[in-house]
Amino acid sequence: DGTTFGRTGPACTFAECPPPNITLDSLGIAFVLPVGYTAFTPDEPNVIAAYRRGGVASTSEASEIRIRRFPLTGSTTPFEIVRETAIQDGSGLPAPGTAFRSVSLGNRTFTMVEIGRFEAVVATAYYLERGNEVLRFDAVDHGVLAWMDTDLDVSTLPGHADLRALLNTLQSR
Repeated sequence: DGTTFGRTGPACTFAECPPPNITLDSLGIAFVLPVGYTAFTPDEPNVIAAYRRGGVASTSEASEIRIRRFPLTGSTTPFEIVRETAIQDGSGLPAPGTAFRSVSLGNRTFTMVEIGRFEAVVATAYYLERGNEVLRFDAVDHGVLAWMDTDLDVSTLPGHADLRALLNTLQSR
């Protein structure tokens, strides 16, 4: 994942690389879940796995990571899946074309879309095209006081930084 290690100890050996601590066999992926996250079950379609750190999302500062799967069917393209599922919070409208960016994390390229900033919640999705499906990884931060600040760097929010760290460790099985 790009992490560097130096030799340590009297034997001058390298420390072992940390293995992924989560494997999702149904998706054929593994990754390192950031410290402090526990699994939870959201009431949303297409969510394969979800993890939360912090308090109850609706009442306090909390960070969530969600993983969704969208199979490609018929003549549907990955771009169509991204456009159809990048619905902005609050308005319920599809994200405009200007909201999409290409981002490289680890050895993969993701399509990143800011899903929304609504009532102290900031959400961003990272889409990964894979063969006959699209995986979507969401970062959701609750209790963000500066959520309306147009200069807010969302990548510095705890859940967003944690998701980027997770995506840097993503492995296909």
